[in-house]
Amino acid sequence: MKKFALAVSTLALLAGAANAAGFNSAERPDTIVAATEVTKVEVKAKDVAFPKELHRAGLSADQTVSVTLFPSTGTVDRPSRD
Repeated sequence: MKKFALAVSTLALLAGAANAAGFNSAERPDTIVAATEVTKVEVKAKDVAFPKELHRAGLSADQTVSVTLFPSTGTVDRPSRD
């Protein structure tokens, strides 16, 4: 009976170690997706920030700020509830 318990325990430990060594779905992927085309545009601060944010940053609403425009497909993802 002791041999059986020892064998089962050893098998469980080996299976757990093998699973942990090969299971890395929680880690970051090996490939990094980077934006290739970015464009900087100049806009008024009031167009991209709320008044509270402008006050915190010490900006006036009519001040020009530089922002990055990322490319988009133009389609918006539907909510997951639909």
